[in-house]
Amino acid sequence: MYNHALKIGYGRLPRSKLLTRKRLTRLIAKERMLPKGTRIVVILAICVIMHGAAAQGFAPSGEVKSSIARSTPPALTLSSFDQEVLDLLEKGENDRAEKLLLSIAKKAEGEKKAEALVLSSCLDFQAERFGQSLGKLKRALKVPIAEDKQEAQRAFETKWAGDCCYRLHKIDQAVESYQRALLLAKPEALKYLRMDILESLSGCLIAKGEYAEAKKYAEELVASCRDLPDDADLATVATQFWSEISLMQIYKHLGDSANYQELRSSFIPLLQRLIRLRNELEAPLTTEKRLALPLQLNSFMLSEFLAGHGPKSLAEYLWLVSTYHVRGLPLISWEAPEGCTPKAAILCVHAFGLDNRAFEWFAAQMKDRHFVIYALDIRGFGAWQSETGSGLINFDQALSDIRSVGKIIKELSPGVPVFLLGESMGGALVLRAASDPQCDFNGVIASVPSPDRYGESRMALRVAMHLLRQPNKVFNIGDQLATQATSNEELRTMWETDPFSRHEFSPLELMKLNRFMVKALQDCSHIKSTPVIIVQGLADRLVKPKGTYEMFDRVNSTDKAMIILGAAEHLIFETTNQSSVLLDGLTAWLNGQISKQKN
Repeated sequence: MYNHALKIGYGRLPRSKLLTRKRLTRLIAKERMLPKGTRIVVILAICVIMHGAAAQGFAPSGEVKSSIARSTPPALTLSSFDQEVLDLLEKGENDRAEKLLLSIAKKAEGEKKAEALVLSSCLDFQAERFGQSLGKLKRALKVPIAEDKQEAQRAFETKWAGDCCYRLHKIDQAVESYQRALLLAKPEALKYLRMDILESLSGCLIAKGEYAEAKKYAEELVASCRDLPDDADLATVATQFWSEISLMQIYKHLGDSANYQELRSSFIPLLQRLIRLRNELEAPLTTEKRLALPLQLNSFMLSEFLAGHGPKSLAEYLWLVSTYHVRGLPLISWEAPEGCTPKAAILCVHAFGLDNRAFEWFAAQMKDRHFVIYALDIRGFGAWQSETGSGLINFDQALSDIRSVGKIIKELSPGVPVFLLGESMGGALVLRAASDPQCDFNGVIASVPSPDRYGESRMALRVAMHLLRQPNKVFNIGDQLATQATSNEELRTMWETDPFSRHEFSPLELMKLNRFMVKALQDCSHIKSTPVIIVQGLADRLVKPKGTYEMFDRVNSTDKAMIILGAAEHLIFETTNQSSVLLDGLTAWLNGQISKQKN
């Protein structure tokens, strides 16, 4: 019965993926989880994906295998009412399910009325009708229920109300709901729910800039994670990882250097552990299977998440899988061949809309040339999208992350030069980083970094129209970006189906991007000593080459070079077709810098 319910379970994908169900259906069809064209209520079915993962060559072992072994969710007994709703959802008859639930909610009293309202609110949440979802949860909270169920059920429902407020950009109301939920979620009885609430609450307060208030919640969350057994499941380890990132950010903003340094010293081994685990899982897989790995791994983590929370009803189950975070790592790496001392480390920063895994093909080539490659997710992209309070673009924080990660790499590999590479938006970011007088990277590689773009007037008009209506509401520009970025159909499909890529942005975020890109152009004149090499393709249909030439001219460092590729499109380092001419030239430049700076 439980597996029957799991057939409609999904993990919460980043917001851009929740908004594009057509893409999700294609992704499921591609992974052979469901037939193409299936109308889905929710995705990432554990019972289906675990079978599919094995078929794709994903055989968990070691830490993952032992985690799965102890994370079997409890059996869920469905009432006849639950079963009727579930059957309709599995058939894709959501409208009929909704009518049935509203009919029950109108006629029934007590617990049955409350459950019908909560189930209906969950369907609204999945359909992104967050206002309607919130309204039904508020009605459910007023329905009298048995005293022995009251505290736990009210805690869940109040937390979900907070989730609705957050998705409506009503952060103050979200904070109030999470605080009320926290009072109801006692640590002994609802440990995992309390951790969820603490995570959401601290994230919202960080987003508001209320770091002092966020501190107590983030500290309790980190302490709760650490109080769990040493062999805690992967979902809990992921929560600990992200909670420590949040708490370090809080300490840094509050100027609490003692606590920051103490937490940082324990965080770095945790980061190394997770990066190592990722590399061990990916090592035996082909590129295609490696790119599919995050969804498969997250299916196991969803199973752990459900085991911890122990849903007692279909309503609880559906809400839990609807609000589960599909989690990734904001920093990943590709090591040089075993036994080889890396000549240098390269920290890569992705293009707008992509994520750190876009450097997969570049890294495969460069690690064989004895370089270790790191790739970072920028705030608002990749793994950050699923983290409460971190889903919006934040370039100031991104620059701080780049500096912090650079220091971590230098600590992990003393004496190894560290270079910075970025493409498109990432190219502008690395040039901004190089313009800082305190920049201590050994050199910067910036690919297609210009703000001067084709179709800029049309995009400005679209942004203006959406700005007038709803400045915070996202709209899809992914298809246009992908079309201009590459003519490679395979790469466009990968971009479209990547669970960590992002396709939808608010007008305010796009305006923020434009301002940042223009500022990067202006700040090139402040680059006076850092070695710089800039790359541009003449077949670029997104960025105008003349804008990149202007940025090159503005760089005041005498140690600067440019590579121009006649046939290259916009994506140069983040494409399946890596140019051997470029890589040879880049390797020669890197070797020259390493030799020059060593002497």
